Amino acid sequence: MTATVSEEAQSLATILSGADPELLVATWGGTARGEMTRLSDLDLFCWNPRRTPLPELMVRHAAYLDLVTCDDDRAGLHRWATSNATDLHAVMFARPLGPPTARSAAQFDEVVEALWADQALRAREVYHLVATSIAGGRLYGAGMYRPEKFAVGATRCWSALAECGQLILGIRHGAGTEAMLRSLAADGLLTPTAVTSFQQAMRFRLKCEEGEATFAELASAYNELEAHYLTCAGDLIRAGGPWLQRHAPLTPKTFARLGSALLAAPRWPALAAQSSPTGKAEAMMHAFLADNSAELRTLLGQPRHGSNWWVRHAAILNAHCDPRTLESIVDAVVRTGGWWANRNLILYAIRHPAADAQLLDRLRGMAQQLRPMDREALAAREQTTLRCTERSTH
Repeated sequence: MTATVSEEAQSLATILSGADPELLVATWGGTARGEMTRLSDLDLFCWNPRRTPLPELMVRHAAYLDLVTCDDDRAGLHRWATSNATDLHAVMFARPLGPPTARSAAQFDEVVEALWADQALRAREVYHLVATSIAGGRLYGAGMYRPEKFAVGATRCWSALAECGQLILGIRHGAGTEAMLRSLAADGLLTPTAVTSFQQAMRFRLKCEEGEATFAELASAYNELEAHYLTCAGDLIRAGGPWLQRHAPLTPKTFARLGSALLAAPRWPALAAQSSPTGKAEAMMHAFLADNSAELRTLLGQPRHGSNWWVRHAAILNAHCDPRTLESIVDAVVRTGGWWANRNLILYAIRHPAADAQLLDRLRGMAQQLRPMDREALAAREQTTLRCTERSTH
């Protein structure tokens, strides 16, 4: 499977390069890590600084083509990458497909190196990846989209943990989730059982995708994977704590709640920040850990960080985010017109348990701006809402 998809990725890169030799095409995500399964997307990134019209691409060996495209110059590529986490990861963890021109490859490499040199950005992303992997799974529960991939302790969590290790250590070129987890274990940052947990999670995912088992049937085993993942994530955060607090400082209260509320850690160190904890990381984690909707609304109303993508994303993954707060986030996207950078905020707003009929109706009226996957999620959510309404009336 992986070899076939890799060959198709190379073939699509050749087609894109035929449109303009200055294009740079790379894989990212699971495609770059070589961790494709039957239901995986083919993840491609295309830097198109001359804005050349691109040919239409079709895939045969993947479920979906996730083509992330930046049509800007070198300075614009950096701004574009730092506008949201999806595009940031597509650039930071990209694996270019050759043969690129010397100029485009060198310029792209300069941007990627600048991102990896930004320790504050890397440290914040560690918190973001860990918090997202846990908060998302808890928010959506067993009824979430593809739980065998996205539940707490499932494969995406272990891939996120491996990327966190890369970010903490500054290792730009990783060799995939399993190899990185082995390396972190060898360095004493993780227990070696993180590797076997990832292997088990991947076996379970394949069973679910092939129809050999359901997520519900494997619930007990997934509960064990979840508990072990929380332990491993806590181990890595503790190991990288001094570096994290130096570059993405959290208040003692927020750091303590990270351990107790997010990681369910029975023993969690008190770690003082090395500088004033008033930056993006503190605001983001405050949004992940807020106890009520009023607290979230106050955070989103702050002029300094309230409109930051990472803060809004964290708010959407908070179970206390109410329908009107979700609507305010969607309204901000509509006002600014930032549909690309904010695309996943729209998707997560649709999937949030608090999304009500009023918000869903509003989003249905914006169908022209939504991606096919957003419209599919909207239709699925409306069906779920309808079933819940029918049950409540009987």
